Order: sequence, then structure tokens, then C-alpha cells
Amino acid sequence: MSRIDALGYLVFGVSDQVAWNQFLTDYLGTMEGATGGIGDERVYRIDDYAARIITIPAAEDDIAVLGFEVRDAAVLAQLQDKVTASGVEVVRADQDHARRRMVDELISIRDPDGNEIEIFHTPRRCPDQPFFSARLSSPFVTGAEGLGHAVLATQKISEMRRFYCDVLGFNLSDYIDIQLGPEFMTEAIFLHCNSRHHSIALLAAPFPKRLVHFMLEVENIDDVGRLYSETEKHGVTISGRLGRHTNDRMLSFYMETPSGFELEFGCDGQPIDPENWVPSRYRSTSIWGHERVND
Repeated sequence: MSRIDALGYLVFGVSDQVAWNQFLTDYLGTMEGATGGIGDERVYRIDDYAARIITIPAAEDDIAVLGFEVRDAAVLAQLQDKVTASGVEVVRADQDHARRRMVDELISIRDPDGNEIEIFHTPRRCPDQPFFSARLSSPFVTGAEGLGHAVLATQKISEMRRFYCDVLGFNLSDYIDIQLGPEFMTEAIFLHCNSRHHSIALLAAPFPKRLVHFMLEVENIDDVGRLYSETEKHGVTISGRLGRHTNDRMLSFYMETPSGFELEFGCDGQPIDPENWVPSRYRSTSIWGHERVND
């Protein structure tokens, strides 16, 4: 079956790689990894994968690439045929580019909003260099659930949903009706490709950046509390206070990254059974908390 298995990596275009390095390693507790030997990117690990977060120099601070993992070369070929049949252009990356991404093979496409997507198989792993965090007492939640999730702002919500579901094989998790202002109600659509409640969400709203936020999950609530309490010490700005979401039950808070988009950092996300999941519609994003700061 030609389908995406997980969100494998994220590539951010950033104007200040030094600030990102401090944010990711000194504050979040990721581990700096070895690069593919080409270009100016910096690579970060959160598990045994050689590359989960990549920063590249850019004038525009935003998402540069979403990297989605498939099982093997056969599935990649099937998905390439499916994408081509849908009328979307496919570019097969050369070996230098694949080496930079620490994978065996990948193709590049763009979604209806122009976001670049890389679909890959066989990521490099580092069993001889176990992941170690100087900050966290528990592991990041990855494995078959992938890196975490990403939320994209779009004004083409129907086209984007059709692309991610009909072409890439994501399935609907649920909807949330979101009040973004006194007179502006909009919709967020949450999509899954494995047992993580959502790997991609689409927010139907104009936004300063294409990426609204990305999410990283850890196993231990104490790590969430520790980072929440140490934001001021590390010069990190909280943008959404501690709370628990309605749909995935994630206990989390939001912070500003050095590029202006947000990171959600949390624990206790509720896995789903993809085969038997029944979508719902929620009237609010949170059961409690997540109050916006300085909006």
C-alpha cells in the first residue's frame, strides 16, 4: 500500500543558526548530530535517527521541508507513481542530497500551498552512539509515531486536505472550531498516518508564517514542568501557558522559537487505533489552560 508511515524530519530555514543551536541543545536537550558533509546545515537528534531536525541558513525564517518516511524503496516507487498520476511534479533527489538528509533515497514534491515535501526511505541510525540528553530525564516519544507533528497555516484548506489524504494517504483524526479573534472563527483539521493522534494539522487562516508550530513529546511530565519553569532562565518566551488539549489529550505548553513560529512541548499524548478511529468535532482546543500570552 502506497502510504506515508511517519513524519520523519523537519528542515527549518533560519536566519540565526547560533540562536537555534542554543535553543535546541542548551534549552530543549536535543543532541547535535553529524552533518552529511555538504552545505551549511546543522543536524539535531532526539533518538537513534541521525537527523530529526535540520537547520539551514535562510533569510526567511520558516519551514523549509517536511520529511515523510515510507517503509522501503518499493513503497516509495508506488507513491511516486501515485503523486505523478495526481498531476504533481516529482523530483528524484541525487545521492548527494540524500546523504545530506541521512537517508538512502528520497523524492521531492510540493503541496498545494507550495510547501516542499521530501519522501524518503531507510534513514540512517546511530546504535553505536546512543541518544543522550543533558537536559531531559526521559526519552522523546518517537519510534513508529515519528518525530511529532507540524501545523500548517493555509487558505486552501480543501485542496490541502485532499492532497494529504487522497494523494499521500493520511486519514482524518478530527476537527476543532477555533476562535482566533472576536469576529473570526475558523477550522483546524487534524490528520494521522500512524498511532500518533496527528502528524499534520491544517489551520484555515492567514498567518505570518507557513508553519504555525511543530510539536515534540517526551515521556515524563517532570521534563515538561522543568522546561516550563526554566524558560526565563534560558531566555525563552512562553506563548501559550500549560494546558491539556481536547483532542489528543496532550499536556503541553507553547514557546516561541528563534524564528518566530512556535514549538509545542508536551507529554501524555493519547495514541489512537488507526483502524477503528472515529473522528470528532471539538468546540475548543483545550480542556483547560493553554491561555495565550501577549496576543
